[in-house]
Amino acid sequence: MKKNFFMSILMALALVFGLSYCAANEGSSVVDAGTGGSSSSSSSSSSSGAATAGQVIITEIMGSANGQEDWVELYNTTGMELSIAGFLVADAGKQQTVATGVTLAANAYGVVYLSNDGVCPVSISNCLSSASTNSPGISGSGEALDLKAADAATIIDSVPSLGAFTAGKTKSLDNTKLNATDNDTTGNWADATNVYDNSGPNNGTPGNANTYTSPTYTIGGTVSGQTGAFTLQNNAGNDVNLTSSDASFTFATAVTSYNVTVKTQPSGQVCTVTNGSGTATANVTNVTVNCETPANAQKGDLKINEVNSNGGTDYIEIFNTTASTKAIEAGKWFLADAGLIGTPASYFDLSTFSASITANGFLALDSGAANSFSFGLGNGDAVYLLYYDGTNYHMADSIVFAADVTPAQRSVNGAGVWQTGGTPSKGASNTGNGTAMTTANPTDIKLNEINSNGGSTSGATLGDGQTSAGSEDFVELYNVNSQAYTIPATTLYLLDNAFATSTMTNEYAVAGSISGTSVYTLEKVTNFSFGLGSADSAYLLFKAGSTYIILDSYSWSSHVTSAFRSPNGTGVWSTGVVTFNAAN
Repeated sequence: MKKNFFMSILMALALVFGLSYCAANEGSSVVDAGTGGSSSSSSSSSSSGAATAGQVIITEIMGSANGQEDWVELYNTTGMELSIAGFLVADAGKQQTVATGVTLAANAYGVVYLSNDGVCPVSISNCLSSASTNSPGISGSGEALDLKAADAATIIDSVPSLGAFTAGKTKSLDNTKLNATDNDTTGNWADATNVYDNSGPNNGTPGNANTYTSPTYTIGGTVSGQTGAFTLQNNAGNDVNLTSSDASFTFATAVTSYNVTVKTQPSGQVCTVTNGSGTATANVTNVTVNCETPANAQKGDLKINEVNSNGGTDYIEIFNTTASTKAIEAGKWFLADAGLIGTPASYFDLSTFSASITANGFLALDSGAANSFSFGLGNGDAVYLLYYDGTNYHMADSIVFAADVTPAQRSVNGAGVWQTGGTPSKGASNTGNGTAMTTANPTDIKLNEINSNGGSTSGATLGDGQTSAGSEDFVELYNVNSQAYTIPATTLYLLDNAFATSTMTNEYAVAGSISGTSVYTLEKVTNFSFGLGSADSAYLLFKAGSTYIILDSYSWSSHVTSAFRSPNGTGVWSTGVVTFNAAN
């Protein structure tokens, strides 16, 4: 009696829970991978919500079926069941809508049949319930397709046009590249060879795993010029280590697409890769790697090209103005902002970021990034590029800005005027579509003409203060910028050869403003107190704290009545007729 009683209780409980389970799953259409049939109720309806971008992708397309409508296969790339209810398969003007309640099981395939009722023929497995009064169809010549979320706006996946379809054959995605990035590459697709419908006949694997795998090829080539060991890599991996005696290389892993780069350079050298990327259709043997020992970058070779102090990560871009790769020596090239310019110990050594810069190439440094500068650029700041000659710092380039720049960039790489409001182009050529900045910079001020033989002219009066042109020693400055430069107090100084001996007692503080593309002349007695000798130098200096940085300099071995630049501010030095306080 007790046994029969307990058995009755267990049977009743089983009936109740079974009915509850069925009720919970009623109306849920789930497609399982590899079932080989139409969509059916699953034994489990747990779902992780609607699929998001990249979770469900397009993996096979029929665009020229024999005796059937076109169709598109979808694949759930995740390990969880996802809802695709109301999702749309769309071309440029038409769409097919997946029915309400449809989900796609983990790692499952499903087919959207492009007909008004969406009902697949029996030869197609795992058909997803769908409908349309304006079914896309697919152009036999090929067209781009989108998988959209139920809002008809969010793109879940898209594929480009894969070219013309062969009648009765699908375009099938490589089964090793089932992701939303690789299915954008046309080289990862091919015509299907498996027959799924003998009546057509039609080739493909609708609703099941694709059988196509892209052919792979070995990648290799030649190396030359290296004096030490270095490492190449392909597609950011698959390293191959080479020595000074190696003349060729081949990567161990065969691939379809390749991108060969230099991972580590030989000591003191720079290796460049030619023919290093592409899509292979046969074994590749023509990648060439040439290594050379570049000349060191000199003071005029590098320029600041673009600066961003707001709108995301602060960055500084450096440009190589020469047509050859340049080495960046340790302890030679530095960056500083307005807060650090007076503290050389805090300068950022550019060689920490890169040991070289390619011909007419760019170095783009993000603030706070690995091996980059750590200082931030403020709302009203400056960037200085400095070159150290072993004794003194030279200001190779500069930009000063009174407000945030997003970005500031030269109108012509390395040489043009500074602009703001242009299109950001970090690490690439500037567009030159900004608005010119309205202030000049310290490095715009140049020595332009020098007379060290003042007072020797007949009738000249020592210290006449510019009343007789050229009668006194004088130094003429020139502003190469079309905008005026207002000299910040106690920042711009003039001195003779005493600077070379670190004797700074007679330096002259230049004050005032220098108009755009104009001269600014300083004369002995009236301005500076030191005389310019028969063998002497003139230094134009930028002072920050107790640090003097050379902006420009000129030296001579015997008296010069007029040594001048032509053109003004930028040309080479020569001697000739005095043009005191006027353009050369």
